[in-house]
Amino acid sequence: MNSEYTVLPAFYDKLNSDVNYDEYADYLTSHFEASGAYVLDLGCGTGDLSHIIAKRGAHVVGLDASSEMLCLANHKAEEKKAKVFYTCQDMTSFSTGHQYDAVISTFDSLNYLLTKADLVRAFTCVVKEMKPDGVFLFDMNTEYKFKNIYADNSYVLEADSVFCAWENYYDEKSKKCDFYINVFAEENGVYRRYSEEQTERMFTLGEIKSALKSAGLTLVSVSSDYNGSPVTDTTERYYFIAKK
Repeated sequence: MNSEYTVLPAFYDKLNSDVNYDEYADYLTSHFEASGAYVLDLGCGTGDLSHIIAKRGAHVVGLDASSEMLCLANHKAEEKKAKVFYTCQDMTSFSTGHQYDAVISTFDSLNYLLTKADLVRAFTCVVKEMKPDGVFLFDMNTEYKFKNIYADNSYVLEADSVFCAWENYYDEKSKKCDFYINVFAEENGVYRRYSEEQTERMFTLGEIKSALKSAGLTLVSVSSDYNGSPVTDTTERYYFIAKK
């Protein structure tokens, strides 16, 4: 499993400054009552969604395999006075000792699991951590995105004092996409280069449904956006709602 970010954490927020976290939080909390709820943010990254949901009155635990991401998340939580507990664990074998009203996993975190067995293991852990009436809200990148948006394409991301060159290589046989990332960051007037490789795995809709069933979860719905729009041949991200 390649979910351990090393280079990107320091630049992640700048490169994702256009993401509307409040809008995503609105979508998530429309499916559970935030005030007083116990929420697990699986693959929480630098914690922006965790902070927003915590500020809405939830008791939030943020889980990620990257200690670097969690350090940034904790620092931001202190700045925003958001009460979030963080734990550094693998998504396929985690245990927090709590039962949650809602488990969330956003921004294709689950695509970093590289086998169907790993996906089932992650879902099984979710089941063990959920209350009987709990809800599991997660998103994953689609087959269309892997084959047409990621593919073998290259992208450039720019932000203040940061330049990121992103090259992809998608292998249809393994269903894996390798990302070769070069970040150029300005430090005292000089740009320094940092390099990283990551991998995401494409799971078909059928494979995801099968993994949910194997883990003991019931799929409530799958859509292509926050508004519940039907999935189409060009949907880039699935939004799932599942329960025990």
